[in-house]
Amino acid sequence: MKTWLCVAWAAVCCLWLCVACAPAVETGGRLRHARLLRLETRGGYELATVLDPWDSTAVRAQYALVPRGTAPDVPSGCTVIEVPCRRVLPQSTVHAALLLRLGAADCLAGICEARFVVSPRLQRERLADFGTGVAPDVERMKTAGVDAWWYAPFANERPTVVERLGIPTICCADYMESTPLGRAEWMRFYGRLVGRGATADSLFKAEENAYREVQQTAKTSQPKQKRPLVMVDRAEHGTWYVPGGQSYVARVIADAGGRYVWADDVHAGSVPMELERMLQRCADADVWVMKYAAPHELTYEMLQREQPLYTRFRAFRQRRVWGCNTLRCAYYEETPFAPSLLLRAWRNVLTTERKRAENAGGAKDTDEQEPRFTPLR
Repeated sequence: MKTWLCVAWAAVCCLWLCVACAPAVETGGRLRHARLLRLETRGGYELATVLDPWDSTAVRAQYALVPRGTAPDVPSGCTVIEVPCRRVLPQSTVHAALLLRLGAADCLAGICEARFVVSPRLQRERLADFGTGVAPDVERMKTAGVDAWWYAPFANERPTVVERLGIPTICCADYMESTPLGRAEWMRFYGRLVGRGATADSLFKAEENAYREVQQTAKTSQPKQKRPLVMVDRAEHGTWYVPGGQSYVARVIADAGGRYVWADDVHAGSVPMELERMLQRCADADVWVMKYAAPHELTYEMLQREQPLYTRFRAFRQRRVWGCNTLRCAYYEETPFAPSLLLRAWRNVLTTERKRAENAGGAKDTDEQEPRFTPLR
């Protein structure tokens, strides 16, 4: 009898060790593009780790996604999130639009700064407005039963006012990713928060495949040395903030078949430039693409009145300037988690300009049914 008990106890110990020492399993397949996010399946829950965008060796936040009604052991220091979340309030309409794509509209408690919503689909939802994204109406959040506040981190700032209410805060650092697919892959984390993990995995896979297809077409369409040279945006109050050479925008331009004028820059964020410096580097750029927010469409005449020196850029003189009015086009709500759409928009600009150069103006302005960028008039 004693021998049997010893054998049984040894078996139990072995089983416990096997479970305790089992390696973490990547959720739904390994994350291939996101550099600031880790997802793992643990015993009875999923662990999401958000790295600090300003120090990728440090952890910004860690979440244990625990199915409702369960209580697994989780690492100390983790924020426990009961999933699926039922009443989510995102700081940004970017994430509100994603929840609609994931079929989780019922999880949206509302949005912030509803007056800035451009997406017709979001407008049709008639969501409650919780004030500004920087200072949401916390009393209304409490009354509405919000169980998760999704916010974009800024350096050392934390949403302390919301945290004091006891509402879990989700650090949405996707906007700090340096590649389009890296940012889009965060949808797999957000999907798991609202019980749409499998849907998010499938949606991301479709986006990845579509992006790769456009990227491959651009790669083989013409030699690198013949690709159009691209400049972006314009001066604001005397300073021109350009995306760095390691930025998200620089990557999109390269993948779409263009050569970014600042491709040799080492920064991932925006870099301030004086107008004279821009003239030195960008005077011979083939294409000029900009985003702007205005109640009217931007024209060459308006640009020239704004800054006469713009006429010294070849792209301006040859009428090769494209714009996206973000007050009329849902650019920010649609493209972050639809990188294939963004890449197609850029590819359309560069292909149209190449054909225009080859045909001396004979190409159509755009092949997109709903263009994100259109030629200035």
